[in-house]
Order: sequence, then C-alpha cells, then structure tokens
Amino acid sequence: MEWHKVKDATENAQLVAWDGCHKIYVAMDEVEARWFNEREDYLKFRGTPEEMFARLEEWYDRSCGLRFISGVESVGQEESEFTKLIPQL
Repeated sequence: MEWHKVKDATENAQLVAWDGCHKIYVAMDEVEARWFNEREDYLKFRGTPEEMFARLEEWYDRSCGLRFISGVESVGQEESEFTKLIPQL
C-alpha cells in the first residue's frame, strides 16, 4: 500500500473528505475544500497533517470494497485534477 503518498499529501492538505463508503479525498486547496464543505453527502475533517492522516487511515479501514484515496486540486475555474494516492482495489 502506498501510504507514504497519502502522508506527503496531508502535509499541505486543507481538508479530508469521505462519502461514507468508498470515496476518500484529500482537498489540496481551499477551492476544493469549499466544494466538499458545501456537500452534505461527505464527512469532512480539518486538522493538523498528522490528524488528517490518522482520520484517512480510520476511514480507509471502515470503507466499503473498491475503496480509494485521491488528492484533488483545482486547476482552472471549474476544473479539478485528481491524483491517485491509493488506487481503487
């Protein structure tokens, strides 16, 4: 498992989010963090990099099958770029 990528991503993350099943995201900028905050269908967490990493590990362990963790950052006015941190299994 590539947890080192997740650990590195949380160093600059603004927020982490989980849909309660299999989609877990690391919002890398405030634009993406706001997007998740506006959604009621995601659990969200902000904290220190260490706290966010621990939350991601917890959510991953509790996730449904076909789970993944992706980083997401805005690259344009209405575009987002996704980075696979832990690919869907």
